[in-house]
Amino acid sequence: MSDKKSLNEIIESRDKLMESLKDYNSQIEELNKAKSQIWKEVAQVNQSLKKLCDHDWTREPYLYSPLYCRICSVEL
Repeated sequence: MSDKKSLNEIIESRDKLMESLKDYNSQIEELNKAKSQIWKEVAQVNQSLKKLCDHDWTREPYLYSPLYCRICSVEL
């Protein structure tokens, strides 16, 4: 009888852990959505900067480095 009880306890423990995992996954999904929205807003701001700034383009001294503006930091 004690084996049955310990088995049930282990199953309940696993189910609680799975529920916690499910909660974390939903939180991660919400954070990813928020992160995506912020990146969209950053892209819009960068578009505005590309139109408004009198750019001074430069690049770092390494192979295939991107062009970026020294003034507003927008990459080309």
